[in-house]
Amino acid sequence: MEKELSHYVGTTPVGPQFEQFVTDVRDLLPGKMPDKRPQDYDKVFDSLRHMAGQPITKEDLRDNLWRLAGNLKRIDGHLAVPPWTCQPQAEWVPANITAIRRRRNNSGVLGYLFYFRILAGPACPMIVSRFWTSRFCYFLAEYMGFLREYSSVNRNADIPRRLFHHPSEFVTLRLELLLESRLSTGREPGFERVQVPPALLKFNLEQLKYRDRIDGKPYICPEGYPEDFLCCTCEVGYKKCRAGCHAEDYIVGSCPSCHNDHAWFDPELLSAVCVICYEKQQIEREAT
Repeated sequence: MEKELSHYVGTTPVGPQFEQFVTDVRDLLPGKMPDKRPQDYDKVFDSLRHMAGQPITKEDLRDNLWRLAGNLKRIDGHLAVPPWTCQPQAEWVPANITAIRRRRNNSGVLGYLFYFRILAGPACPMIVSRFWTSRFCYFLAEYMGFLREYSSVNRNADIPRRLFHHPSEFVTLRLELLLESRLSTGREPGFERVQVPPALLKFNLEQLKYRDRIDGKPYICPEGYPEDFLCCTCEVGYKKCRAGCHAEDYIVGSCPSCHNDHAWFDPELLSAVCVICYEKQQIEREAT
């Protein structure tokens, strides 16, 4: 969809041009949209009304198409899906974990700040965050699809499967978040409770096969690393390798903080220091 509508990037549609934009979006949506029912056009129009008279960027186009694609059932039910502004009632939504960062919470406890991209519902495709301690991560791991070393599956296995080594291994896995009005602000929805329904657990189990790399094709490592090499220590990001535990490929460089001439830098952080030093500086800053 984004490719077919890319010619709208850089334009400021108004009047007939905006109506054509809405029609093009409606016709490209999967499902029942090709029926061209008038009520479908009206709901897509109401869902995109905020874009009228505004310059369309690549990011705007992507996010709005993502929101509509994640809410096809609502549109088929004749409901508009404008951008999220508030959370009127509790709602379970699927989400994908996109990143984690080592942090301290307001009480000074060390843990990790997790970032979740919401995949459906009015808040799609917003990114929300939540702090989890290491203890909670190890508790949640089994529900996310990981196995204990002495589980029935691994007890007699030559190579243990789906072992949990580090919270960064949650990245790219999916779960559901319970968005609640009492936890939400005007900036983003909030949540405390999570769950992993069977459909998302199935996705996670398939994802973890790429981390285990013991079932042959298509799960072999594209970089040729051995089976005992942990993906959470790899420099390759998930934009290139499905088993990656961070988005961008790390870059080798000289770090002015630790004076390591072969340190890893994360392009996503836009930091002058390496990944390890950046994490240390963030933790020290939050401790003061």
